[in-house]
Amino acid sequence: MERSDILNLGAGPSALPESVLQEAAKGLLNYNGTGMGITEISHRSKEFQALTTELGTKIRELLDVPATHEILFIQGGASLQFSAIVLNLLSRFKLLHPEVPSNETYIDYVVTGVWSKKAFEEGKRLAGSVGVNVNIAADARSHSRDGKSFDNIPPHSAYQLSPRAQTAFVYYCENETVNGVQFASSQAMTTSFPLRMLEDSIDPPIVADFSSSFLSRPIPNIGSYGMIYGGAQKNVGPAGLTILIVRKDLLVDVDEAHKLGAPVVPLTLSFKTLADHSSLYNTPPMFSIYPS
Repeated sequence: MERSDILNLGAGPSALPESVLQEAAKGLLNYNGTGMGITEISHRSKEFQALTTELGTKIRELLDVPATHEILFIQGGASLQFSAIVLNLLSRFKLLHPEVPSNETYIDYVVTGVWSKKAFEEGKRLAGSVGVNVNIAADARSHSRDGKSFDNIPPHSAYQLSPRAQTAFVYYCENETVNGVQFASSQAMTTSFPLRMLEDSIDPPIVADFSSSFLSRPIPNIGSYGMIYGGAQKNVGPAGLTILIVRKDLLVDVDEAHKLGAPVVPLTLSFKTLADHSSLYNTPPMFSIYPS
């Protein structure tokens, strides 16, 4: 089959090497000598479980992910995590601090573009509906020339974080592709995310959307994050797969948290459920995982 070397230079799906596409095409017909295609074999088969194990191992090696973190694979795109993060981390906070009422609980967002704004809006919709304070800790629009554009990364001095003992998590998006702004990787630069403001404690957890740069470069200080996630389609493989790197203490029993007053969490969105079943609680995006 002929193929024209046409590149999509938009910020959407990544260009995959032709050798990867050719191998993926073979796998659709006969995966690893099974006589069936990758989309036809059971996701509970030893062949597919070996595939997910290998992918997790490679990601751990490439990004130097510490043993304190789990690597998970989930459907739904990165945007689904806007909801899952709120629900799981409010559950964790309630288990840790059952005495803190919702109206004294906070979640912080750094809003620098379209994607972090969407995450903030979902956080406000979900957490705000149960009385949690949803705070913009830093807003790039306040530092733009016209007062409304996402054209910069706020300096460290602009951050107004909520009280640490009452904050369930702090969230930011590392690279805003729509707006063309990206956090610096060096902590020496004021346009980096100020990890030093939070690094002497595991709380509140720092959560970051690394979709646009995931696996394109190292992630400095990766162990300082509570959670990093990314949609595969930017750099890794086809759309449909989202990769989560989650610190193990964030894998909590959401049903026990609900008994204490935390919101109900669908089991398919529970990080602990996903980890307990090695990302196979339900059928994962099998073809998206294969080329990745």
